[in-house]
Amino acid sequence: MRNYARSVNLFLSFLFVLVFSAIVVWAASNEVTLITPVDGATNWTNSVNFMCNVSAVDGAMNLTLYHNQSGVWTNVTTNDSIIDGHNTSLIVTIGDGQDIGWSCLTANTTDEVWSIVNYSVNIDNSNPEAFNFTLPASMSATTGSTNNTPILIWNATVDSNFLNYTVLVTDSNDFDNPNYTYELIDAVSNNTFEVGVDTLTNGSTSDGWADGAWYWKVIACDGSQVNGSDMQCINSSVDDGTTLGYYIYNVDVESPNVTLSCSSSSVLQDDEIICSCAAVDIFDSNPTRDYTLKPNTASTGIFSTSCTATDSTGNAASRSFSYTVSIRPHGGSMLSSDSSLNESDEIVVSNISSVESSEEVQSSESNIEENVVEEKQNEYIPIVIIIIVLLSLVVVFIYYNFKSIDKYLSECNRKLKKYVHKMNKK
Repeated sequence: MRNYARSVNLFLSFLFVLVFSAIVVWAASNEVTLITPVDGATNWTNSVNFMCNVSAVDGAMNLTLYHNQSGVWTNVTTNDSIIDGHNTSLIVTIGDGQDIGWSCLTANTTDEVWSIVNYSVNIDNSNPEAFNFTLPASMSATTGSTNNTPILIWNATVDSNFLNYTVLVTDSNDFDNPNYTYELIDAVSNNTFEVGVDTLTNGSTSDGWADGAWYWKVIACDGSQVNGSDMQCINSSVDDGTTLGYYIYNVDVESPNVTLSCSSSSVLQDDEIICSCAAVDIFDSNPTRDYTLKPNTASTGIFSTSCTATDSTGNAASRSFSYTVSIRPHGGSMLSSDSSLNESDEIVVSNISSVESSEEVQSSESNIEENVVEEKQNEYIPIVIIIIVLLSLVVVFIYYNFKSIDKYLSECNRKLKKYVHKMNKK
C-alpha cells in the first residue's frame, strides 16, 4: 500500500513537470516582440514607426498598438494584415515633447498575447529654444579692440535633448567655410568661450585672432549619438537679436602707418623747413597726429623732428626726419634779428586728422609758401623806405645848394668881365 502511494506521487510529479514544460514551451514559442523604436529612444519627427513581431501565435489575426501616457493603456491603432514571424509596422503621429510607453497585443479567435516587455519613446521635433548673443557687443566698421582673445558669451538655450553649442568664426562672413569651429558640449549652461584659452581644447592651434574683422555666431544643437560615437545635430537654433545672425569683432593690435616728409633735409641757418605728416589705419579713419610743422633752424647742427599718430584704440606709431642746419656764409642772415626763429617760434601741429584731401594739403602748402614769400617781401619794406628818404634828402640838398652855386658863378663871371674890361683900358 505504501509503495502504491509512492508510485502515485511520482506519477503526479512527473505529470506536473510535463504540463509546466509544455506551458513554458508554448509561452516561448507564442509571443509578441517589440522591435523599434528601442526602449528609451528619442524620435526626431512627429511620425513614429512602431514595429512589432508576432511569432507562432496560432490563428493570429491582427496586431494592436497600445500607448500609456498617463498610467492608462490606450488602444491606438490596429493592423489586420500580419504574417507570422515577420515584423509589422504601425505608423502613428505623436505631438512634440511627449514621453510615452508603448506595447503590442496580438489576438486570435480565443486568445490574446501581449509583448513580454513594454518600451518608452520620447518625441522631439523642435529646435532648441532661441537665445541671444551678449558679449562682446557687435562692433561697427570704425571701432576695434586690442584684445585678440575675447570671451564670447551668449544666453543659454533650453532643450531636453541638448547636444552642443557650435561656435563658428570667419574673417570673410562665409560661415560655410569658417576659419574656426569650436564645439561646447555637456550642458546648456556651458555658454561661454574664451579665445586663446578654450581654443586649445577644441583642436585649434590659434592662440588668438589676427588683426582684422571677425564674424562669429553660435548654433545650439540637439541630436543623438550615431554608431556610439559620432555626434549628429538634428535641430538647431541661431538667434542674436538682430537680422544679421552674427556679431562682428574687430581686432586692432596694429599701429597706424605713418608718413613724415619735410621740404628739405639741409638748410642754412634761420631758413625754413616745412613738414607734413599723414597716417593711415585699418579701422580709424582719423588717427590723431602730433608733429612740428616748422622745425627750429636757429642753431647749426644735425637735428631730428618726428610725428606720432595714435588710433582710436590707443595704438601709436612714430616716424622721424633728420635735417642739417649749416651756418650762413659771412655770418649773414636773410632774416632780421627781430624775426629770427627761436625755440619758442616752432609751430607744433597736434591732434589733427590724418585724412586730408590732396587739395587741402596742396592748398595748405601753397598758403604756407605764399606767407613765406610775403614775410620776406615785408622784410625789405623798411630798407626801401630808407632809400627813398635818403634820395629825397639828396634831391633837397642839391636843390637848395644849386642856388648858392649859381649865385657864386654869377659873381665870378661879373668879376671876370670887370677884370677883362680893366685890362683892355691899359
